[in-house]
Amino acid sequence: MTITLSITKMVVIVTIKAIFKGGGPMQTIETYVPITQAKAKLLDIVRQLHDTDDTIAITKKGVPEAVILSMKKFEGFIETIDILADPEMVEQLKESAKDLKEGRLIDLDEAF
Repeated sequence: MTITLSITKMVVIVTIKAIFKGGGPMQTIETYVPITQAKAKLLDIVRQLHDTDDTIAITKKGVPEAVILSMKKFEGFIETIDILADPEMVEQLKESAKDLKEGRLIDLDEAF
């Protein structure tokens, strides 16, 4: 259990470090497809999602009504929700962010 938590904390630090460097996970939806087109081109849309990992909004009368995303991205969202639902993990995230902010870091080679 301790090894898993330590590895998890290191991964979180790496992730947080990437976010602070401007590589944050926020993504805007750039592709909007009318529902009539989505019906006709569903296979093409699925292929596009697999190849590009985009997120596509489906519109009805010009208003976004649904979102289609890759399985990889969906699983990432579920994993994030699971982490945020775990109070211990949220506390580790906060501690990791504080460590990063205060410069308490170690090289990956030193960790192993």
